[in-house]
Amino acid sequence: MNESGVSDRVSTGIPGGFRVSVVRAGAPRTGLPIRRTATLVAAVLVVSVLAACGGGSSGSLGTTQGPSTVSGVASFPCGSPGSNGQHQPTAAVILLDGVGSQEDGGVYYPFPVAQPRPAVPVVENFCPLNKSYHERAFPDLPSGLDSPLRRWSEFSVPGGSSGGSSSVPEAANACDRTTKRTIAAPEPGPNPSPGSGQVSPVPTIAVGTVPGGFGNGTCLTEALADAGAVLLPYSYTGATLSPDGTFAQKSYTGDDSKQPLCTSVKSLVNEIISVHSNWPDIAIFLIGHSYGGLVAETWWYDQQQPGGGQCGIPGGMSGVDHVFSLDSPINGVQKCTLAAITTGEASQTWCSLWGNDFLHGVPNGRRIAAVDNHELSYTAVGTPNDPTYGLLGGGGGLEAQLVYDCFGNYDQNDPAASCIDTTGGSLPVSYPSASPQCDGTSGNIYGTTGHDIVKTCPAVIQMILQSLRLATTATSNPSGAPTSAPSLSPTSSCTSQAFLNVVKSSGPIQPTISGPPTCADGYAVQTFTAGPGGQAAQFFFKQDQNGSWTLIEGGDAISSIACQVIPAKVLKRLGALCPPAAYALSPGHATPKEAVNGFFHARLQGNETLACSYASPASRASCSSQVSQVPAITGNIALHNAVVSGKFALVEVTGSLCYPGRGCEYNKNPLLNMPASLAFFQQVYDDLVKSTTYTFSPYPCIRVGGMWYINFGP
Repeated sequence: MNESGVSDRVSTGIPGGFRVSVVRAGAPRTGLPIRRTATLVAAVLVVSVLAACGGGSSGSLGTTQGPSTVSGVASFPCGSPGSNGQHQPTAAVILLDGVGSQEDGGVYYPFPVAQPRPAVPVVENFCPLNKSYHERAFPDLPSGLDSPLRRWSEFSVPGGSSGGSSSVPEAANACDRTTKRTIAAPEPGPNPSPGSGQVSPVPTIAVGTVPGGFGNGTCLTEALADAGAVLLPYSYTGATLSPDGTFAQKSYTGDDSKQPLCTSVKSLVNEIISVHSNWPDIAIFLIGHSYGGLVAETWWYDQQQPGGGQCGIPGGMSGVDHVFSLDSPINGVQKCTLAAITTGEASQTWCSLWGNDFLHGVPNGRRIAAVDNHELSYTAVGTPNDPTYGLLGGGGGLEAQLVYDCFGNYDQNDPAASCIDTTGGSLPVSYPSASPQCDGTSGNIYGTTGHDIVKTCPAVIQMILQSLRLATTATSNPSGAPTSAPSLSPTSSCTSQAFLNVVKSSGPIQPTISGPPTCADGYAVQTFTAGPGGQAAQFFFKQDQNGSWTLIEGGDAISSIACQVIPAKVLKRLGALCPPAAYALSPGHATPKEAVNGFFHARLQGNETLACSYASPASRASCSSQVSQVPAITGNIALHNAVVSGKFALVEVTGSLCYPGRGCEYNKNPLLNMPASLAFFQQVYDDLVKSTTYTFSPYPCIRVGGMWYINFGP
């Protein structure tokens, strides 16, 4: 056994075909947490702004009737949209503004086409600055794109700045190169004596040039443009990409943005479907700020639920690669009953998401995590001390903005709280923006503060860029032909023959190549068959530092090892499907859930001695006494969340257990008998351990000598 508790030697094989035995080292622990599913929807690189928290735009520019080309590729200090070679861009980012925002409508081409219609503008660059490094505006930007791009660039727009958190919109220059600003107004000298004949001094205004953030990693629109993305605004009343390449965006008012959540989500559904239908080979992202992030997150969650979730939307990700919510009330807000005063019907779900001051959004976070801990296609970004979620705002701090998977005694604005679910590495389920410069109260990034500062936070921008880079690498070759993985060395090759040689060296088999391989980010998958008439199966490979390929797993009907070793984002790019069974929890003592899983696995096999080896040493005799009374049981169980408090833990269990001659017991509620908050944890734990009555769930566990066991009590 290695340190992770997983056997170093793994046997793999195709039923009725061939088996391969491979040795792997350093494999991570198997068994991702299985959490409840949520009623929320995440954001597909759709950038949305919650304007409850923010100002909107106004005006009546209408559809631009200017020149057919709005901007020239060579004129702007940003990159132009990339092309995948199929007359499509490589990526599209949908930007959503939030409650209270308002936008003009417009029709334009967001990506160059061969024969544009007369008088319909063509956007060839989404840079926030023009060739003179000045802010872009209408008519340089067409109506419909003008206000959203400026708002996301922290420029002033009619109705207020992006999010309205900068007291003077002109003072925010995170996307400016340099800006003339009033430095000081020197006090005039003393007034001359009466009759002296001298003239009173005139106050002078000192004007200076203040450095801006453009080129310094604080401008999100600059970064997205440089990454080659097309930026598409979201409209609460609807926006559509047509087969001829035109993007038609309807205008909307502040009242439209306050409509019921599902109405807004369905507008997003139609926009995503239109983009994916006409650009099927591109990666789509949603970035939502404030309430816009909740709209996007709700779409993300519902499209993965049976029946389309609470909003009844179509299933499938529709080309969406990743969703980001920035400082969004994904768990509602603490003062949810007061929210309707400013946000109208949009806030109807906020109380149910928050629950109460004992739950404060944790059950909702667990539902999100139940999906995202495997998918890793949604990231909730939160800003500590964001005034929107402070005492004078909606309340809730980071608990309103991030995914929490347990209860704990932590400060609401503590970005290091252990209950924040940060599964996922560089693209985590939750990303608390912990940098002091990005703090919602004390931070100031080139004039941007408060609720908007998340959009100028360098670490957040870099995380979003990483997601784009990974996805656009995978979509740059949509034909499916063999390609080299992004991280491969120049001497290594992503070819079927290379992988065939690796498989042949791993065992006495003679497989047959079936189709081309797919490579992404240092991993690869190749399909082989076990000879004429054999069954096809996938084989997974990993590249080491010297560029050589090694076999991770091959031939299994369920690729459980590959699904746990290869990052979920890479698996998606490889086109690999991982059913729930691939994430089966292994018995062991490294976590409370492993101990409970080991106990039930042995019990259902009728092995009483092995089952009680998962009991704590002090309660092993009690375990033997209990299981000996009913030596044989049947059924199935599922393990959900484990709530840990120090050396104690409670593991949620659902399923059915049947006892010979005694009938069956069932539980469908993971929260059965669980404490309402961490304050009640010890009481519930002690009652379970001392009880002489069997309880289906939860199971009390205890850590002894660094290992977890079930505590069966005295």
